[in-house]
Amino acid sequence: MINKKYILLIIVSTIFLLSGCTYGSFSTLKSVEKNTFSMMSMSYEKFNGYKATSIKVKEGNPMNVNVDIVSKKGKLDMSITDEKGHSIYEGKDIPTSSFTVKIHESGDYKIKVSGKKHYGSYKITWGKASEDNEK
Repeated sequence: MINKKYILLIIVSTIFLLSGCTYGSFSTLKSVEKNTFSMMSMSYEKFNGYKATSIKVKEGNPMNVNVDIVSKKGKLDMSITDEKGHSIYEGKDIPTSSFTVKIHESGDYKIKVSGKKHYGSYKITWGKASEDNEK
């Protein structure tokens, strides 16, 4: 019986780790969401609350965080903070835009998106910064 519990725990933990670990407290109306280990995205008619995920930047491997936002109505904020709570990026009431935030220092980072009656979408992807992007 105990072995079955451990196997179930391992399976659930693996699914959680592979599914893209996002968390938050939010409500949406007519939304489509996709989260993976290297992306979080959602489109909706209304988003209230916040969604967040954690990413790890390894020593010597800078990371690009690519952001695409569509704002039709309401307010959308986004932040990237390091493990000590220091802000790497903070955007308030972000209009429709696309941009990249480069993270050069190793460590754990939190990406947080907050909406207040926001109608639109966001797509945030992250991955190793290529040499072409560094020039």
